[in-house]
Amino acid sequence: KDRELGEAQAEIKALRLSERLREKAVEE
Repeated sequence: KDRELGEAQAEIKALRLSERLREKAVEE
């Protein structure tokens, strides 16, 4: 269960990171 939770958190972090990168790209 801990591993599944860690994987889910990693996916969320990746999604947030890609969203942030997309926002930066739009600003420039």
